[in-house]
Amino acid sequence: MRDLVLVAFVFGAIPWMLCKPHLGVLMWSWLGYMNPHRLTWGFAYSFPFAQVAALCTLGPLLFCKDRQRFPVTLLTVLWGLLIVWMIFTTQFAIVTDMAWQHLDKVMKIHLIALVTVLLINNRERLDQLISVIVISIGYYGVKGGFFSIMTGGSYRVWGPAGSNIHSNNHLAVALLMILPLMYYLYQQAERKWVRHVLLVSMLVTPFSVAASHSRGAFLAGGTVMVYLWFKSKKKLASGIVLASLVPFIIAFMPSHWHERMSTIQTYDEDASAMGRIEAWEFAYHMANYRLTGGGFRIWQSQETFNLLTDGYYARAAASNEEDLKLIKACCDKAVESATEGIGGVVGHDEDKNDELRACEFPRIAGGKPFNIDEPWFGELLADIGQAKGPKVEVSH
Repeated sequence: MRDLVLVAFVFGAIPWMLCKPHLGVLMWSWLGYMNPHRLTWGFAYSFPFAQVAALCTLGPLLFCKDRQRFPVTLLTVLWGLLIVWMIFTTQFAIVTDMAWQHLDKVMKIHLIALVTVLLINNRERLDQLISVIVISIGYYGVKGGFFSIMTGGSYRVWGPAGSNIHSNNHLAVALLMILPLMYYLYQQAERKWVRHVLLVSMLVTPFSVAASHSRGAFLAGGTVMVYLWFKSKKKLASGIVLASLVPFIIAFMPSHWHERMSTIQTYDEDASAMGRIEAWEFAYHMANYRLTGGGFRIWQSQETFNLLTDGYYARAAASNEEDLKLIKACCDKAVESATEGIGGVVGHDEDKNDELRACEFPRIAGGKPFNIDEPWFGELLADIGQAKGPKVEVSH
């Protein structure tokens, strides 16, 4: 049902997008920020709705009379130089194939950004775009906020699967970024019910940010709150609200949330935090090591990462394509086995020619001696310069 409603809405809006291209920008923004197709379960889940909106916008753009000339300012010149630099440095990317694929994605985003500059050319349209962004991302903030309140903050809040805001960290950052936009719309709104909705949204969204259990968002949230107070015209009233809301949210969250936030003080003992510091170190050395940097998707090169860092936190690197294929294959096999009533642990069975199957529990109960004569183990020892040593017979 959701699939049909979404398809009907997007395709039903095509005539309006063709007549008024700026509506195509708004449609693309809604699809890109909210990812409503990721809230469906059928064919619409992976349908390229954003491409449909983009085509319906780019085509009429050539004949549109109300587009403005591209503004030549310091900001737009720097923007253009950034695009040229990205294209140039991708020529020398370390992970070449993946870098070009990612550049293609980035260029599409910049193309729509360019169209946005040309078509969103007055205050009314700008407010419409801001409203679409706030509704798109704010939906997850309000939904996650009420969910957090009803569950006592015991569960993490996530974004739509398969989107750029799926992870708890990314969603929390996006929610913090739209809080000032909510406040802007609150100040501009003339209708009382709109102001009330925005006010409730601003009060509930911080609960969603806290429920992300993101330590970075916890620190950034404090900065956003100070910024909102600084920009407020009624500093006494807003100060009282913020001074009451923040302690209430902190006190509201469960004990395991407080334990996680307390690790900020001992970040050097936390693998996740140190992994980020390792990433910063890696980026710093890469900038000094190569004028053109490493290019897009450089994080996929484990060898380069280890070369420019001590490699201790290399396990924090993102999964590569082979990892993702293996994970998907294991998940598919697990679902297949479950529906057939087959128990076990999914993996490649050495005794059955490495077939991917549900290995029986008794066979993986432990006690099997490790075979040090495995070829891969010998290659590993040779790479790190470690002698194998004699084989020791063991019994269980």
